[in-house]
Amino acid sequence: MSAQLQIDPAGARLIDRLHNNIASLVDGNHVDRKEVAKVGGRHCPCHLVYEVEWTFVSHTAWRRMVGNKAVSTHFGYNRRQYETETAHRCEIGRTHHPIRDDFTSSILSAAGASLGNAGQSQAVWDFGQHSVHDACQRCHASGRVTCNPCIGSGRVHCYRCHGAGTTTETRWVSNHQGQGRHQTYQQTCYSCGGSGRIGCNHCGGSGKVSCSDCEGHGFFTEVMTVTVQAEPHVNIITRSTLSPDDLSAYLVKLPVAQAVRYLDFTLRDNQATADDRWQVVYDAHTIVAELDLRLRKKTYTAAAVGEQALAFIRPPIFDDVFIEEITDLRKIWSDQKKTFSNDKARKFFETYQGQPVLDQAMQAVAKLKGQSRQTPRRQVQDACQGYISDASAELLGKGMMSLLDKVSPPHSLWSWGVVMALPMLLLALGAQNWFENQAPEGHWALFFAWLGTAMVALALTLMVSPVAAAVSAVVSAVRRQAVPAEYRQHGRNWQPLRAVLAIAVVTTSLGGALGWMAHMGLLPRWNNIPTASAEKALGLQDLAPYVSASGWLHRAGVFVASADQPGPKQEQDPVLTAIQNNLRMLGYRVTVTGHMDELTQRAMASFAKQRKVKVNVANPRDVLATLCAALKGRCVKETYAP
Repeated sequence: MSAQLQIDPAGARLIDRLHNNIASLVDGNHVDRKEVAKVGGRHCPCHLVYEVEWTFVSHTAWRRMVGNKAVSTHFGYNRRQYETETAHRCEIGRTHHPIRDDFTSSILSAAGASLGNAGQSQAVWDFGQHSVHDACQRCHASGRVTCNPCIGSGRVHCYRCHGAGTTTETRWVSNHQGQGRHQTYQQTCYSCGGSGRIGCNHCGGSGKVSCSDCEGHGFFTEVMTVTVQAEPHVNIITRSTLSPDDLSAYLVKLPVAQAVRYLDFTLRDNQATADDRWQVVYDAHTIVAELDLRLRKKTYTAAAVGEQALAFIRPPIFDDVFIEEITDLRKIWSDQKKTFSNDKARKFFETYQGQPVLDQAMQAVAKLKGQSRQTPRRQVQDACQGYISDASAELLGKGMMSLLDKVSPPHSLWSWGVVMALPMLLLALGAQNWFENQAPEGHWALFFAWLGTAMVALALTLMVSPVAAAVSAVVSAVRRQAVPAEYRQHGRNWQPLRAVLAIAVVTTSLGGALGWMAHMGLLPRWNNIPTASAEKALGLQDLAPYVSASGWLHRAGVFVASADQPGPKQEQDPVLTAIQNNLRMLGYRVTVTGHMDELTQRAMASFAKQRKVKVNVANPRDVLATLCAALKGRCVKETYAP
């Protein structure tokens, strides 16, 4: 079969329609339809054959219920007959031709239009239900099991005498002079009559309770449903001189329901190819046309099939039409920031609004939710009707999502930042203060302390996050009013939560690290000065609600001054100052404060242990003398005599 070069009315109409469709689609998108010039065209007859093989498959579905739920076809307790009936119905469903008569008649009567049914499985027959009883294994079909509290005896220990049968009572005994005393004696328990056991309330004294598995029925009913489905498999044969491979590849991906809408099929043949298979053959005699068109000195080739011009070769025309937008996006995405500024987003938004195809795609992208936001290129491809490459559609879709996040924000980052600023600051200061005063010794202890601090940070952030999300919802909703309704995105006000949680952990960890370094003497101690200064400046210490609310934090050791840090008016002890300087010279991690603190005490004890010297740690002068003996001429002494 050769392509027809002569003028054929049907072929010419197909070429003109394809050209008109493309010109109408491109029109207004930086291009006038007159610029889309037809420079050539070819057409040829095309024969399409769709072979649909229906396979008849039996499906079973069963449910198990307590008690008697038998249906009309019931097999008592005979499971073997029940399973035999199930297998028999399945076999009939696969091979028995009469039960598929209604299905085959509907296919044949619909003729070529019935090809649209081949897109999914079709119901053929329903055998109804059949059932069988199944004895409960736990209670052995009795419906009752041994009572656990009384172990089947029906009686339990008396709650009053605890099984002794008697109780200890007290009475007052007096003599004739009015004097007396308390006397204890044993009395038969009136609750159990002296037996020490009473009836079990759980089982009512029977020793048996209702079986929880079968709810006391003693058996179950299993109900089986067998249905028959016709499952299609479609094989497509394409006979065309022009672009046969492209046409075959396109039709394989095209749903048969859409193929029926565009092409006129005839039911040509049907036959049973096996006991469980039935083949129906459809064909369509139509036309394939190729169109050569030119746009801005560039030539493209498109192809379509059928009188309605179903295009199966769609050149990436919009890659060149939107070359400026694509180039700008590539420049933005090559930058380190990889995002739009507000001004640039507004400029792109106005540009896209002026192009019908981009405007349609942008409106579709604005309505995306959930996982569908991961593939915005589909909306661009649909708007371009496939006349764009995957890479360009991906880039444009990604750009639309970014610019819409600016002009039609789904959430307000500023709202999250403002609401979470104070909790973040409190977390950092609280962690710093706690580690400065109570940092544990040892790597594992320090790790678990950090882990606990991180969990507290996450918990506090989650507690405050609903407020941030609510403020974000209000602010972003107001901001979205600035754009028309068709471009307003769905709110995603919880989206920043994951990043906020990470920032909370990092902020708390940083505060904890600063506190630990101060605890080890690597940094000056803060001694809760930032928080205390803020409380004083704001007058919070005079507010009873604040004092009450913050009391538990102080009891937990957070936001308190160091126990070993005296007030600013207390003078430094020159002996302790000299001791701390000497300890630092020996490599001990202490802070020179002139006051006795925990680090100094530990360092003094460690020095005495390592040097194996007897030194009275409670006597600072004795310690200083020992240190000077170890350091010899390098010893730092007190600055003035006490």
